[in-house]
Amino acid sequence: MTAKARERKPHDHKQQTEENAMNGFETVMTGLTAIYVGVTGWYAVISHKTLKAIEGQGESGAKQLTIAQDSVEALNNQVREMQSARAQTQDLIGQASRQAEGLYSVVGAIKQSLQFSEVTANAALINAMAIIKSDRAQIVCKWRKIGDSIFNLCIENCGKTPAPIVDVDIHTTTPPITESLPEVPRYLDQRVLQARILCAEEKWCDAVGFTVEMSANGFPTLWDNIAHQKIRCWIWGRVRYKDIFNTDEIHETRFCFFYESRINSFIVGGPAGYTQYT
Repeated sequence: MTAKARERKPHDHKQQTEENAMNGFETVMTGLTAIYVGVTGWYAVISHKTLKAIEGQGESGAKQLTIAQDSVEALNNQVREMQSARAQTQDLIGQASRQAEGLYSVVGAIKQSLQFSEVTANAALINAMAIIKSDRAQIVCKWRKIGDSIFNLCIENCGKTPAPIVDVDIHTTTPPITESLPEVPRYLDQRVLQARILCAEEKWCDAVGFTVEMSANGFPTLWDNIAHQKIRCWIWGRVRYKDIFNTDEIHETRFCFFYESRINSFIVGGPAGYTQYT
């Protein structure tokens, strides 16, 4: 090998090394470029998808915003309607209150009128009852003396209107002078055989059983004891009658007398139940 050849050989080795280095750099750059392009492409795809998603979200947000705005508008409308209804309700309440006040005044007037009417009606009823009581038939029983020893029991209508007689019940009892009559009288329903109506101030004295003779003729076996105050002669009973104001009601007059020989007269006496009247 020549000296010139030996001198050229190191130089070729260096050039070859540089070329290899350049080739390797170019390979690396090519790979990096490819990676960059791939990454850029992937990023572009991802960015496109992201953009689409963002655009979709934007459209969805816009729709939701529109819905929200519509809902707000609907709520505003409801609020306005409620405010209007509230105003109407307040007006109605005011009208109802005024009507209630008017009705209360009317009720008060009616109540006062009813109270006045009630007082007037009560007064009229009391007045009517007083008139009826003063004008209706009133039966009393009195003795009429005929001669010296004959006594006649008369039934008299002292009222101002007629008295239809229902029945008359008369009893004669002669217990010892020390005894009295039973506290509660026991009457019999003795219907009047012939209907009798006593007019105002009329007397009925001729009925059977109304006349008694207080002498030995009248009481053959008892007169001595009656005259000498050993026994007492009681004549008692009742008269039942009606009046023209209420024909369903039966009035009653009870009578009770005992004979007092010292004055030759009959005197009212006996327990309280024997002299009542209705």
